[in-house]
Amino acid sequence: LFNVVAQAYERQSIIVTSNLQFGQWNTVLGDNRLTAALIDRLVHHAHILAFEGESYRLQKALSAIAINQSEDKDNRITTTAN
Repeated sequence: LFNVVAQAYERQSIIVTSNLQFGQWNTVLGDNRLTAALIDRLVHHAHILAFEGESYRLQKALSAIAINQSEDKDNRITTTAN
């Protein structure tokens, strides 16, 4: 990722999306200095759009899990009653 960003730096546009805050990137990339250099290049001349709140996908996934668990529970009750 660093090589891609370094080659495009001040020459091309880059769009990067992440569900992690910049302070958490080093946990994925593993090298604090490399992460700092990468973020420095990305945010220079950048337009950063930060969205707050619950993830729509997470809400849908949790809802689907709850429905499946409810159906499984109903099936166990029906099977046990027979």
